[in-house]
Amino acid sequence: MNQVVIEEFKLNKLENNCFSAIIFEQNNNLVFDLISNMSFISSAVVFSDKNIYDNLVGDLFIHSLYNDDIISNILARQKLMINKNNNNILLIFDTQQNIFEYDSFHDIIENGYLFNIYSLIVTNSINNLEIFDYIFLNFKNKELYEKFKDCFNSYNQYCQLIKSINNKFVTIDVKNKKIFYYEKNSNENKISFEKQKKFSDMNIKKNI
Repeated sequence: MNQVVIEEFKLNKLENNCFSAIIFEQNNNLVFDLISNMSFISSAVVFSDKNIYDNLVGDLFIHSLYNDDIISNILARQKLMINKNNNNILLIFDTQQNIFEYDSFHDIIENGYLFNIYSLIVTNSINNLEIFDYIFLNFKNKELYEKFKDCFNSYNQYCQLIKSINNKFVTIDVKNKKIFYYEKNSNENKISFEKQKKFSDMNIKKNI
């Protein structure tokens, strides 16, 4: 079998193309690497009960549970800022909660591009993958392959691809059925939405 050759996925090319992405990973390193390469994002909101995001945006912008009211507020804010510069926002969903059961979540994923909303979802679920723009993974998953087998010549080719990229990530362009690789290359310690973090810390101190 000939070696599989794929192109590198260039994240900076998506600055003016809002997207939603599913991340399949055993840890969160890829999340922070992606964020570090998204300099076109001005703010972020996190839905997670993990403390790994504490230094990213500050507690005011981290929510342990998904909430329709929070999503409504984000949408209202983005509609007001739609014609302003530097108004891109990133939503990070890293929770065991079944967020797929909320209509508002589907609305964000399917229509977020209208309001400059980018989304990253960390999950091990293979349900509803078709609604996302990109999928990142670095391990073999037969069920996942079955969903997107049109992107590959065979399951063996899929396995070869996973093996050949080593520490890189296979990136599936869901809508165009194309395959890329993404290579982690950031200094994760430098990642922070500094203005948000300072605003959060100052307001928390005021209320202590």
